[in-house]
Amino acid sequence: MEFEKYDSEVHDQRVMDWFSSLAKKPSKFAEYREAIQEALQEVDEAVGVDADFKVVVAETQEVEGSDLPEWKYVLGMSLSPEYHWVEENTLFVRTTDSYENWRSAVKHTVAHEEAHQEFYENRDLGSTVYDHMLFEGHAQKTAEKVSEENGYNWDIVNLTDPDVMADNLKQELEKDRAWNEEQSEEISTLFNPGGSKWQNAEGYAVTYQVVTEIMGRNNYDVRDLLRVEDEKWRGEVDKSIERLYD
Repeated sequence: MEFEKYDSEVHDQRVMDWFSSLAKKPSKFAEYREAIQEALQEVDEAVGVDADFKVVVAETQEVEGSDLPEWKYVLGMSLSPEYHWVEENTLFVRTTDSYENWRSAVKHTVAHEEAHQEFYENRDLGSTVYDHMLFEGHAQKTAEKVSEENGYNWDIVNLTDPDVMADNLKQELEKDRAWNEEQSEEISTLFNPGGSKWQNAEGYAVTYQVVTEIMGRNNYDVRDLLRVEDEKWRGEVDKSIERLYD
């Protein structure tokens, strides 16, 4: 496994704004690499993910404020040359040991992002919110399984916004997912933090609840998510949204 230090001149143009805006070259590269290696080993032992990629390690710049979301301190991004602006499959991790729970957060992040690499190698990734609910849901449920196997806490923010209703979500499903701060009626910012329509990247919480309901109803294992047919998946998402949010 190749590890590389984050270099703003090289990598800023390849990752999303909410990653690069707080990323810098790591001052404790060896410490962060060790934590990431341990996390990769735990993923392999828990679910046997088989994917080939390199890891780029960034350190999070000092952030001001209190009660900030975890992604401000620890964040991952998993890119593929087929879909993104990289030459090879790459897992980016941004972290800082000034965050009290950084090691646990790195484990969650690596499990999630390595699952994305497995997804890239096993099926095509479409562009719509339907497609990305499968993409993100597979990663979330992988991270959950790894955490359960290793006995450390795993958390996903529950959907608490009363304005998120079935009709609102259905309007997003056929739209392409926004990767940065695009503003268009044809592009969905459901997975983006700080948008005008979706403030808190609600897509992740919605996806977790939808995919959990689908897996329970169909008795799916996390691996089954890599094999479900696209048309069946869309029908399952529609059914779960109606059950959960109507």
